[in-house]
Amino acid sequence: MKKFVLFLMVITASILMVTACAGTPEPALIEEPQPPAPPPPAPPSPPPAPEEAAVLMHAPLYTRHQSGVILDEASHYTVRYRDTLASIARRFYRDGSLYPLIYMVTDEVSDPDLILPGMILTLPVVDVNMEDQTARESINRSFIDSAVFEERRGRGRTAALIRSHVH
Repeated sequence: MKKFVLFLMVITASILMVTACAGTPEPALIEEPQPPAPPPPAPPSPPPAPEEAAVLMHAPLYTRHQSGVILDEASHYTVRYRDTLASIARRFYRDGSLYPLIYMVTDEVSDPDLILPGMILTLPVVDVNMEDQTARESINRSFIDSAVFEERRGRGRTAALIRSHVH
């Protein structure tokens, strides 16, 4: 029995020595993920032609519809039952013959005589667009097309009113 107790004491002492000598293990080094490398810079764009540079330096930056009409400060209107483009233009612009301006920037409308409740129309600001040459030229073309449309539908008086806005 003395041998067994002695044996247990030697084992216990050995275990204590091993753990005392081992100490605390050093933490393993964990590499943090590196952020992806930034994309290479885009090649510089060629400088604009001198005429274009002069125009770009003086032209204000606007948000434009694909037609060229300025959409900055435009409002939106949801069509209600019995609305027409002319009645909406009369309500917001005080002139129903300005409806082609709404028609040309609202892509959802394919026929000015066919608007449906729930459609959302864009109402550009008239003064801003009439002061801008690009927008005004686009509006004039659209108004001429709308006047022709009105004449074909037998509405000569409306066509004349629309044409009165072409400058």
